[in-house]
Amino acid sequence: MRERDCVPTGYAHHPDTPTVRVAVTGRGTVGELVPALTGQLARHGILARTRVCGSGERFAGLADPRSPLYAHAPDVTLCVLDPLTVWDKVPTPWQPIEVSVAAERQRKVLGELAEAHAAHAPAGATLVLNTVPLLHRFTHQLTSLTQRAELGGLWRQFNADLLYMADPSAGVAVLDLEPVTSAGVRADEPRTGAYADAHCTTELLAGYAREAAHLIRGLRGAAKKCLVLDLDRTRTLRGAAFAAFQRTIKQLASQGVLLAVCSRNDPEAVARALATHPESPLEADDFATVLADWGSKAEGVRTVAARLGLAPEAVVFADDTPFERESVRAEVPRAVVVPLGGEPALHVERLLADGWFDTPVLPDEERRAPAGRWAHPVGGGRW
Repeated sequence: MRERDCVPTGYAHHPDTPTVRVAVTGRGTVGELVPALTGQLARHGILARTRVCGSGERFAGLADPRSPLYAHAPDVTLCVLDPLTVWDKVPTPWQPIEVSVAAERQRKVLGELAEAHAAHAPAGATLVLNTVPLLHRFTHQLTSLTQRAELGGLWRQFNADLLYMADPSAGVAVLDLEPVTSAGVRADEPRTGAYADAHCTTELLAGYAREAAHLIRGLRGAAKKCLVLDLDRTRTLRGAAFAAFQRTIKQLASQGVLLAVCSRNDPEAVARALATHPESPLEADDFATVLADWGSKAEGVRTVAARLGLAPEAVVFADDTPFERESVRAEVPRAVVVPLGGEPALHVERLLADGWFDTPVLPDEERRAPAGRWAHPVGGGRW
């Protein structure tokens, strides 16, 4: 793999825009990840200064303190584990136990590389690993359904072990790619894998880039703090869909996201609606503030932010009315606007699509985490 620097073309025109130095290493043409990652970070107001590394042996740059990877002084190193991870170390013919042994060896190697990264990368840098999809072409080489189930269990244990390597205090994060593949994204491309040693599909790399951008934004301390909603039209025949949306909102609030109502309505009517619907998952006490008047939603978002002592960029405004969304976009440009659309069954998916509230660790997770893990929260604003 050819090593190269990828400098954002917009940097000369926007020198005050926050930048992040990213190193990408892995098998084959992981450099194809760079355009997708650059675009995703740009959406969040971050310019990526990226270097693709890894000529010769896979991940060799992580072990060598004199490698171009460390010369790049990365804030974040993406160590991309493709779907052939582990399998290139499995003999033929094989049994599930041999796959398990190869997987454990790979996990130990990754642990050693994480220690090397902590020793050689700049202070506060983060190494990013990922879970590895289990491919149909391997599971179905086993004709015994019992053995196939055994392989599935062993592989899931391998991915679980990878996920448990996540440790903000040690500068290690792990992206779970199962939500990406479960949404219908194919993980591998057999043709480019066979002829170019490039095993990830473009769609998988795009999903990886999206998740990585959310992680990087969270590492910078840029997670959003407040969700502003208009709960009008939630008491309709499609109540089940709205109830699922409200349960999601309540779950976010349980993790520190501030909820606010911004409704163009009479205050008494809104207060009555919040108090007299016992079937609703949300209660009046779930909201940090409730604003009900006949002003514009843009004015409302600014008022909510001021009441809560937040900057506009810490606010997410979610609404299903195009006019209200465009009003907030135009008059509160630093606020995030989420288009919910007209189908409430899709509200949860739309709200969570960009991980606006993602953060490396919650403050109280220090107390709940097992000894030796998550000893200290990751600080923000490091770049």
